[in-house]
Amino acid sequence: MTIVFQWILLLVAHFVGAIVLPVVLVRYLPKPRGWWSRAGVATVICWVALVVLATLQHYIIGNVDVGYGSKDDPHGFSSQRNILEMMLMGWSLPAGTLLAVALVRWLGQLRHDARS
Repeated sequence: MTIVFQWILLLVAHFVGAIVLPVVLVRYLPKPRGWWSRAGVATVICWVALVVLATLQHYIIGNVDVGYGSKDDPHGFSSQRNILEMMLMGWSLPAGTLLAVALVRWLGQLRHDARS
């Protein structure tokens, strides 16, 4: 597997973990019953998945692409900062996605109520 393919695969995995997975989890998780409770559980699950992806990026792919770094960032795109950033802010993308979904649902409900 080439390094470019590995990076594309990681970008797709980050997109799925941050955007697609929270929506799928909120839609198909049977419990908890409330939408906001499922959104909280989905955000935590996606946050853990993104931290694991950042760790894999650093320890597996980061060791392969050491030669691709610049003089400003000798580790290339992979450093331990990525793991720390995901641990601190990895919840914000899934939570933002679910807030956007909640806003669309709320606006749809308002429109439906206005027609009634």
